[in-house]
Amino acid sequence: MMQQIQLKTELRLKVPPYYICHYPLIDLYLRQRFGKCLLSLPPNVEMRSVGVFATQINVPAASPFIVAAGKIFSEADVLFHFKTTGAPSFAEGLCTLEERIRRNEPVIVTGTTYELPHNPDYHSPYYFEMKPLGGAAEGSQGGGRFSVNDHYLAVIGLSATEVIVYDALPQPMVVTLDLETFARFWKGMAQFEIFAGAPGYDALVTNGITDLLLAPDYQTTSLPQTALQLLRRINRAYLEGRTRTSYGRRYLSGSAVNEHVYTYFQHHYETTGEAPYGLAKCIFDMRWSRYFLRDFLLDLNQELQLPMQNALAEIQAITTQWEDAYTTFHGMTRRNAKISAEQAQRFLGLLQASSLREANWHTQLLEQTPSLA
Repeated sequence: MMQQIQLKTELRLKVPPYYICHYPLIDLYLRQRFGKCLLSLPPNVEMRSVGVFATQINVPAASPFIVAAGKIFSEADVLFHFKTTGAPSFAEGLCTLEERIRRNEPVIVTGTTYELPHNPDYHSPYYFEMKPLGGAAEGSQGGGRFSVNDHYLAVIGLSATEVIVYDALPQPMVVTLDLETFARFWKGMAQFEIFAGAPGYDALVTNGITDLLLAPDYQTTSLPQTALQLLRRINRAYLEGRTRTSYGRRYLSGSAVNEHVYTYFQHHYETTGEAPYGLAKCIFDMRWSRYFLRDFLLDLNQELQLPMQNALAEIQAITTQWEDAYTTFHGMTRRNAKISAEQAQRFLGLLQASSLREANWHTQLLEQTPSLA
């Protein structure tokens, strides 16, 4: 007989493609436990709405490349964080799953997409190719390097022969797996010795069960207050533009990224008469933080009925302005990095206007949010 959790709200079957697989699972867990959550809350708790980039200190002409927000922000664990442990055996792990399903809790588990029949990675020979993150080889200007991590999904039903899982990415779906298939998935990437030595491998576990640990104030503070406190922290962090230096890299965030892009372009053009190589990808990647912040404001407006219409319209306009900056840069450098002085000044003007508008928006929103609580 299949035991299934009784969902308090419908599963999210529409998730932005730029979200990470565990975000909808956090959303599911919190909605099941507290009755309400925001899909955009997890990435904003991780401060992904304040872009963090890095440059190589020993390569002055290197273009900034995007990195994890945790390189600068410790706020990632202010409201909640994950803790994954491996069950001693498959049988004992199933007992844990069964107990939690009986308590009407979705259970977040980790494993390898190589053994998920519905995933594009299923038995793909390319799965074992060590491709560096960010598309850059170790030691290159991009500074990318290969890293490994397991995939997250939620178990929402269990019987003696099958497991029902909610898998949010790459396309949200509910899938029934036989126990043998689930067992292979649940062994995780740790079973593949080819990945041994890669960053992240030592943290992998077999039969991984992930608990969501909540800060006390998340459970005692209303969701609107929690969300507005987070928004103010994001505004302050963006305007502060934190930077730090570590192991040969300089990390920049928020407004400091905008300033660096402007200075980097200006210096490179004045020195070489060319637009700097690699800046197109940097400007392209800058959009992701704006997307996460836009999604957050949309949820505040639609889910919590907070008056965010004007702020939402403005962040969308700012996002479009940065996308225009990318299109402009790509268009003027498509055939030749050599550009005219007029093109350079026009582009610098676009960068300056976008940065000023964004800083003003964060400043005004920071002043307004206390009155919305």
